[in-house]
Amino acid sequence: MRHESLSKVLTAYCNKRKVHIGKEGRTIRVTT
Repeated sequence: MRHESLSKVLTAYCNKRKVHIGKEGRTIRVTT
């Protein structure tokens, strides 16, 4: 159970980080 929870948390964290980086990258691209 712990391993599954950790995996879910990591996946959600990775997805959020990917989206955040993607948004920042887009903003930087548009600004540049």
